[in-house]
Amino acid sequence: MKSNTKYLFISLTIRNGEYEYTSISVHEISSRKSVKKFGRDYAKNFYGGKSFKNSPEEDWYYFNCGEVAVKLSTVEQIKKEEYDVLNKFQFR
Repeated sequence: MKSNTKYLFISLTIRNGEYEYTSISVHEISSRKSVKKFGRDYAKNFYGGKSFKNSPEEDWYYFNCGEVAVKLSTVEQIKKEEYDVLNKFQFR
C-alpha cells in the first residue's frame, strides 16, 4: 500500500540587515505534491507578505522592500520516524 503522505525537512537561510541566520522546520504534505516546489513556495511565502526576486535566476526572495531576504537552503524528503522525532521539538 502506497502512503498518501510525504515528510520533509526544510532549511532556510535568512538575511535581515547585517544578520544571517537559519530556520529549520519539518512538514507533512500530500504525496501528490512536488518536494522541490513545496520548498520553493515555503521560502517564497515565509514572511506571509508579497515577496519579490531581482531576477528569475536569483535564489533569494525579498520581503519588506528588500530589508529581509530568504533563500531555500535544503529541502529533502525524510522518513516518518525522523519526522516524528524532529516534530516533537519544532515548536518549543
